[in-house]
Amino acid sequence: MSVTLKKLFYILPKGDAVKLFVLFVLMLVAAALEVAGIGMIPAFVAIVADPDRVMSAEWLQPLIGMLGIGNAQDLLIWGSVVLVGIFIIKSIYIITFNFFEARFIFNRRYTISYRLMQSYMQAPYTFHLQRNTSELLRNISQEINVLINNVITNILMMGREGVVTLAILIFLFSMEPLITMLVILLSGFGAGTFILLNKKKMKEYGEEEQERRAEMIKAVNQGLGGIKEARVLNRENEFIDKFRVEAFKSTRLMAYLRFIQQIPRPVVETTAVLGMLMIAVLLVWQDRSMGAIIPILTLFAMATVRLMPSVQQLVSMYTRLRYNIVSLDPVYDDLKELAAFNTQFKKDRKKNNQLKLNNCIKITNVSYHYPDSEVQALENISLTVPKGKAVGFVGSSGAGKTTIVDLILGLLEPDKGEILIDGVDIQQNLSAWQKNMGYIPQSIYLADETLRSNIAFGIPKEEIDDSKVLNAVKLAQLGTLIEQLPAGLETIIGENGTRLSGGQRQRVGIARALYHAPDVLVMDEATSALDNITEKQITNAIESLKGERTLIMIAHRLSTVKNCDMLYFMEEGKIVEQGTYDDLVHSNIRFREMALEA
Repeated sequence: MSVTLKKLFYILPKGDAVKLFVLFVLMLVAAALEVAGIGMIPAFVAIVADPDRVMSAEWLQPLIGMLGIGNAQDLLIWGSVVLVGIFIIKSIYIITFNFFEARFIFNRRYTISYRLMQSYMQAPYTFHLQRNTSELLRNISQEINVLINNVITNILMMGREGVVTLAILIFLFSMEPLITMLVILLSGFGAGTFILLNKKKMKEYGEEEQERRAEMIKAVNQGLGGIKEARVLNRENEFIDKFRVEAFKSTRLMAYLRFIQQIPRPVVETTAVLGMLMIAVLLVWQDRSMGAIIPILTLFAMATVRLMPSVQQLVSMYTRLRYNIVSLDPVYDDLKELAAFNTQFKKDRKKNNQLKLNNCIKITNVSYHYPDSEVQALENISLTVPKGKAVGFVGSSGAGKTTIVDLILGLLEPDKGEILIDGVDIQQNLSAWQKNMGYIPQSIYLADETLRSNIAFGIPKEEIDDSKVLNAVKLAQLGTLIEQLPAGLETIIGENGTRLSGGQRQRVGIARALYHAPDVLVMDEATSALDNITEKQITNAIESLKGERTLIMIAHRLSTVKNCDMLYFMEEGKIVEQGTYDDLVHSNIRFREMALEA
């Protein structure tokens, strides 16, 4: 339990320990009011049943004199006023407390989800290479909700109900020690046995249901993400069935939890009835008068009415807590794992400078292998890219082309060697370097937003610089497209640019890369999915940027890099040959074969 609390306090905002202490104090006040309310009922019954006895009570004489109570009628009136007053005060206080408690709980949902989203967005690129997106989506969208609704909420409610229950039991014990001990033993045995029998099983079922949640999201992602191919290939049922199986398993587990949670109620009710019978028998056996028995029975009846739902909730909430506590681990583990990197990332992002390229990019003895892989993706790569030149990396799949580009982009950090910009290591100035780069991937991600917002990707609408948008449109040769669109730059282009052709999407990608006028433009097979005519148009658009910007290109189609100033032919993570297109055609058989295929 201490480990669980340690994890909880780690993911909660700083300062929450003080706030939780304040909540605990407020719970104590609520418990005191509950006890006062319960205590007033038998007192009021005693006033009605035997007012003379109450009037003659020695310890009440100062209060009776102060209030000017002279007869049974006065006593009944004041008793009614106090009873109603206590319940009004208690109700107002409980409602107010519930408001602050709810606000505290759901503010935690905001802060934790925001922190986790921030951690994922600022995580190392290798983190995303190793993790499934559906798992991250599950953590942000579902695990945090489970954590808030079924862990943190349950812990606070258990604390509140536990304090109230303890306060009532202490009060009862002060009034009738023997009877209270018997009630505690009877109810404690039933609740304790139930908890012990289900404790281990609940956690196992919770872990299994957590896996099912991730698989359901994965099935949705795969099915909807590949809807076009699924429709053409008649494969819809595969994804529907996958989702159905996981949803069914998840539902069965949740139904079992629901069933288990309902068990305490009839058990507690039966225990309460037995307890009241036992109290009545015990009072008669002790030979007490009916005048004494009625207030005591009333006291325990009221206490039972209040305690019964508390005990039921405590058992039910503990069961739910054991089932859902597994949601804490993935949130805690990811926040903990990414903490150091996030701190460094924020520090780096605060730098406002831009690392300009004045002379050259120099790569010196760079090697890299991916986490959990023994294969060297790159081995002792050295090369120089002069400013304003166009260079291309060519070779078969797995040769290391994308890896070297990811290293230049700063997405990966070399295991050995360094990448220098005019003598400055990019790893020491990552944000400053990335601010001076434009990137055009093979597959352009387009949001279901306006064309204007997609070009200025990730910039709030009110902060978009329209002059930069128009300049990027001009350089990417998007003018014709904008003229054809019904609302021009304000046209919504659909999710993933479904209303645009492949070539138009690539031009939007080029415009996005050029929005902030970078010195360096990196293209990772940016034309490989296009037809020959569109590829030529895109290539011409890119080549028009030569001289103004340094171009770094990856291509399977050699026609894309034909006019590069220097080509590097790669095999198995090494540069095996370099030169112009014509040089490599004459000197490298494999390159010549690729040229003929193109």
